[in-house]
Amino acid sequence: MTEVTGGTFWKVYTHGQIVGTEEFPPLTATGLKDITAMAELMEYYPPVNLYDKRLRSFAKALGPAWIRVSGSWATKTYYDFEGTTDGKAPEGYQSILTKEQWIGVLDFVRALDGKLFN
Repeated sequence: MTEVTGGTFWKVYTHGQIVGTEEFPPLTATGLKDITAMAELMEYYPPVNLYDKRLRSFAKALGPAWIRVSGSWATKTYYDFEGTTDGKAPEGYQSILTKEQWIGVLDFVRALDGKLFN
C-alpha cells in the first residue's frame, strides 16, 4: 500500500549491510516492545509511478502475476475516493489512497495482464 500512496516504510539496506561489512541496527536498541521507537529503521518514500514504462516492462517480464495492494500499512490508509480530505489523513490514519491512485493500480494490473489480490 505504501508504494501506491507514499509514506513511511522500512529503510533499504545499505550496500555494506548487504555484503556484510556493515552491521544492522540492533533490534533490541529500537525497543521492539514499542513500535513507535523504530523511527531509525523507517524512511519516507514517495508513491511509485505505476505508469513508468520501465517498471511495467520489468513487471510484465516476470510473467503472469498476482498484484497485492494490502498489508499492515493498508489498515492505516484512509480511502478517499471522493476527495473529501484535502490531502490530509484523518485522525487515526497515516496515509490516503485517492481515486486516481486506485485507478493507477487497476491500470497497472491490466497492463501486466495480472490479477488483483487484496
